[in-house]
Amino acid sequence: MDITSLVSQSVKNLKPISWGDTSYEESYLVLKWGENPYDPPPDVQNAIAKCSKVNVYPSQMGKLKEKIANYCQVDVGQVCMTNGADKAFRLLAEICMDESNEVITFTPSYPVFDTAIQATGGKLKRLALDKNFLIPSVSKIKKAVTLQTKLIYVCNPNNPTGNFIATSDQLEELLALDVLVVVDEAYFEFSQKTALSLLAKYDNLIIIRSLSKTFGLAGLRVAYMLGSPKIIKYFQTFEESVEVFSIATPSLSGAIAAFDALAEIKKNIKLINKTKDTLTAGLAKLGIKVYPSDTSFILFNLKSQTITAAEFLTKMAKRKIILKDVSIYEGLSPYDCYIGIPKENDIKRVISTVKSVVRNY
Repeated sequence: MDITSLVSQSVKNLKPISWGDTSYEESYLVLKWGENPYDPPPDVQNAIAKCSKVNVYPSQMGKLKEKIANYCQVDVGQVCMTNGADKAFRLLAEICMDESNEVITFTPSYPVFDTAIQATGGKLKRLALDKNFLIPSVSKIKKAVTLQTKLIYVCNPNNPTGNFIATSDQLEELLALDVLVVVDEAYFEFSQKTALSLLAKYDNLIIIRSLSKTFGLAGLRVAYMLGSPKIIKYFQTFEESVEVFSIATPSLSGAIAAFDALAEIKKNIKLINKTKDTLTAGLAKLGIKVYPSDTSFILFNLKSQTITAAEFLTKMAKRKIILKDVSIYEGLSPYDCYIGIPKENDIKRVISTVKSVVRNY
């Protein structure tokens, strides 16, 4: 028997995403994920450390959901918690998609959503962003919509470009179509710009947010979806039936404590944005083109330095600074580079290392 015959063809067809190494010695400065470089507030760390009852199933799901609903000023019935934003993508694919359906996404953008759709057999229509990394005209998008189109995915602000690819008015035009519009707001807190006000008007809007980047809880894997109770109830029913205890006790405790420590978390966000401005200015001073960012990372282009991103990443790694290989994203230039925002006291090291690489190339 060929055991692989039991694997669905749609999964066999998946193209693996090559994220590269995920662990490095402490001497390395890892800036490939756009993580929050600062530890969570002490109260959050203490809440996680005190989780001794791991012999029983998690019991604080309801409490965290109430915290999220209060934070977002929505009803509890509009919240579905997930084990990271990537799990939200899988839920959308599992609940909404089959082999007869299509999804519209944009390139370059976060590839995990596309993979989740393809795993269910759903078909992708990828539309290219323009030269400023903005979505095409809504009239062009409408032409791509068919009776089989179920979802439109908008990463806003976008990973890996860092900018808002769609305006609120454009989102409203998309919401006027008979499709589910999924807005990924994983980096919301860095700009405070959100589509949240549209939830009261449109039942076909889903917003996805994460506590990974802005709250500094990437290791806990906590995210949530916001939407109309009319559709969120199906996501909730599915989760409670298939994976009722999807978020671990330490993660729940840490997340609950984080919502009680918002003042300190906001200080870290402000510091990251300040450091981002410093890094942007430092790169620009070297003659490097830097794209606008409303996230915890920067995309920049090295064409003026005549060094490719692949060569640059290799030379930076030899100097123990790790950046992301953006070749996993469709639609970027071979000169485009992604760098997460470092701690404030690491900024001189980063800029001087970049200068050393481009000046000695």
